[in-house]
Amino acid sequence: MWLSDNLPRYRANATRIVAVLLFAALTACQFQPLYGEQSASLSSGPNLSAVSVSQVNSRVAQQVRNHLIFLLHGNS
Repeated sequence: MWLSDNLPRYRANATRIVAVLLFAALTACQFQPLYGEQSASLSSGPNLSAVSVSQVNSRVAQQVRNHLIFLLHGNS
């Protein structure tokens, strides 16, 4: 039996092993901020309730304003 006869099988196994090792290495990675504090929630971060959004006149601007207020303050 020659090596060239089993090469596709070895190549497929090697590909699977490399994929498993790559997946294992990537699961160990975590995103963390470079500067600043690590916090679990946004409420412990900056005080976003101090941000105010000015009044607008058009319908599109009103929709953008409402979405921005929701993102800043949430459901409350």
